Amino acid sequence: MFARMARCSMESAFDGASGADCAEDSDDLLVGRLLVLARLLRANLARRLTESDASMPTWAVLSALNKDEGVSQRQLGDECRLEGPTITRHLDLLEYRGLVRRERDRRDRRIMRVRFTPAGKRYYAELEQTAADFDESMRSVLTPQDHAGLTNAIERLMAAL
Repeated sequence: MFARMARCSMESAFDGASGADCAEDSDDLLVGRLLVLARLLRANLARRLTESDASMPTWAVLSALNKDEGVSQRQLGDECRLEGPTITRHLDLLEYRGLVRRERDRRDRRIMRVRFTPAGKRYYAELEQTAADFDESMRSVLTPQDHAGLTNAIERLMAAL
C-alpha cells in the first residue's frame, strides 16, 4: 500500500493529478496522506513560480535572504540546506540576473555577504505575492476552525519529529 501512495504522489507532482485522484491510495495511513499533500503543494507552488520565471530553489534562496539580508553565503546555504557548490551555482545565476550581489565581509575577507539589489527586492515581492495568492487559495477551502485545527496539528507533528 505504501508503494502505491509513493507512486501516486510522484505522479501527482509531475502530471498535475489532483489530491482527490490519490485519496483512494492513501487510505488511513497519515504519513501517506501527508506525503501526497506535500508533493501536491510543492508541485502546484512550483508551477505558479515558473510563471514568474522562478524555481523552488530560487524561492528558497530569496526567502532565506529576505529573513536575514547580508547573511554569509555559507549561512544562506545552510538555511536552504544546499551544499557549497549548489548554493554558489544558484547565487551565480541570481547575480547574473541582477537580483543579488555578493560582497566581501569587511572584517573577514574569506566571508561573502549576500544582499538584494533593488531589482531583486522587487522580484522577491512579486514571488511573495505569488506564494501569498497560492496560500489564500488553500485557505479558502478551509473554515477558520479547520485552519486553526490544521495549524495546531502541524505544529504538534513537527514538534514530535
